[in-house]
Amino acid sequence: MTSSQKKVFVFVGDKGSGKTNLVLKMLDIQLSSTQTIRETVGIDYKWGTVDPDGVKAGINTYELGGGRALKDLLSAPLSHHNISNVGCVCITLDLSKPGNCYESLQFWLKVVKD
Repeated sequence: MTSSQKKVFVFVGDKGSGKTNLVLKMLDIQLSSTQTIRETVGIDYKWGTVDPDGVKAGINTYELGGGRALKDLLSAPLSHHNISNVGCVCITLDLSKPGNCYESLQFWLKVVKD
């Protein structure tokens, strides 16, 4: 990815599966000791630059919060106008509920595909 390229990363998954934490790590956003992560509701957009291997790249992230009830909001970052800019769709799974992982993965794969 060259410095002029900007890629879009979309994060989906059930509530509490770690989407916000993953976005914060990816963009190297550090929270202060007084800040807490709040539950995301709707589509949350964050951007930043990363510098892997000495090459700066712009990163745009969209995180779908609110769980399955708001799945239709994915039509914004995954529209046919934007799809060529999508670098990755990341489906997060809540490993504290291993019995739900397979069903959750199937659900989110279908939503993203549709």
